[in-house]
Amino acid sequence: MAAKKINKKILFCGFWQSHHKDALKQHLEKFSYDKIGLVSHDNYLEKHNPVFISQRQIYKHDTFLGNPAPDLPSREIIEKMQPIETTCLKMMDRNHKSPIKYRRYEFRKRTYLAQLASAYSILKHHQFNQILFSITPHNTFDYIIHHLAQHLGIKSTFFAQIQVKDSFFHADDIENIYGQISDAVDHDSTECELPEHLETELSDRQGLTKPFYMNSAGLTWKQRVYRKQKKIFRIHSYIQPMFALPNWIAYQRIPKLTAPPKNKYIYFALHFQPEATTCPLGGIYVDQYFAILMLARSLPSDIDVIVKEHPRQHFWQRFPEFYKVLAAEKNVKFAHLKTDSLELTNNSLAVATITGTVGWEAVFNKKPVFLFGTIFYEHLAGIVKVTDQESISSSIQDILNDNFTTATELEIRQYLKAIYDSGFTGVIDEEYFRNSAFSKKHSTDTMVYAIEKFTT
Repeated sequence: MAAKKINKKILFCGFWQSHHKDALKQHLEKFSYDKIGLVSHDNYLEKHNPVFISQRQIYKHDTFLGNPAPDLPSREIIEKMQPIETTCLKMMDRNHKSPIKYRRYEFRKRTYLAQLASAYSILKHHQFNQILFSITPHNTFDYIIHHLAQHLGIKSTFFAQIQVKDSFFHADDIENIYGQISDAVDHDSTECELPEHLETELSDRQGLTKPFYMNSAGLTWKQRVYRKQKKIFRIHSYIQPMFALPNWIAYQRIPKLTAPPKNKYIYFALHFQPEATTCPLGGIYVDQYFAILMLARSLPSDIDVIVKEHPRQHFWQRFPEFYKVLAAEKNVKFAHLKTDSLELTNNSLAVATITGTVGWEAVFNKKPVFLFGTIFYEHLAGIVKVTDQESISSSIQDILNDNFTTATELEIRQYLKAIYDSGFTGVIDEEYFRNSAFSKKHSTDTMVYAIEKFTT
């Protein structure tokens, strides 16, 4: 049976995980396009004659020497793209590990302009009508070409895994991925039956099961080998301890609590960085110390902020100043790494986070949440979207006066039902197969359906 012809020039970005590849190949057996582009690790669509752009190479375009294309973006385009420039400069932490040369503004600015020029040249030369990303654009080039395409009137969308069992979304706006959830909530439903995998989500988040991401159980041998080779063959594995030493020393000098304190406090669990959870989803709060300062300086003098470092951070991509600034605040205290996170949540007045699952877990424990970034549970009752110090201060007074309302079990069920109704059931990020109730084939088939829905 001949593939159905679609009059469109489409660029697929990412799609390098095995089930992504299978889904995309199955899609292209059914549909053909005027032109196909692929930005990925390897050209597995060779038989479809795509415009192939190596993801590894394009991410390394940090100079115009490696980007000889004659087309350069206009002044108008550069000015339109300025709002994302700061995010991109911070996002480069993911690609450049050295804390010396690659931290310099001049280097990062040149990298930004070189990658903007690369993205502009690709879109202008190949005249793509649409871009589809397999995951949220959170590497510099992906983030640039996504926003550039939208500025040029080209449809650019992506799939996004969320931290709810077997759930992912399709979206076009990184700053408002989850608006579709609140639109789908049926506040009038009094009986809210959920599919089995979401009933499991309810029990897991109530602390009955240890989160899968807290250990390595369930990893395939390929995932284990991949993780191991990253440590063995990447040079920063060997230089990292040297650069992390001053940060480790600064952290060690801070006194730490080994149990939740008796006085009132807000619990802030630091994010691992660099990751998409803070850049771009943290927005202006990608610098977590600033969020903590805003919180600490908005609280009454008898309420502390208890900060716990992320166990996987290993002090890489932190700096001595990060810890020194926080340690200088009278009402900011650190918890020891071995202090139980759930215990810190349960004994707190509230939880604060950029986009962490600690906030989602707090919802189930009837704890208020101060949220600084963009995350799927942001529209639930009991979530304070922090905009300024006044939003914190007024909410704290409501909490102290028992006037603060958190989500009921029915509202949580209604919200989970809205996630089910407005999203897709399956796995986009293969890491989540460890926590999936479905087969890999189910997720592949779901992805085939989703690709077809949003491209044809």
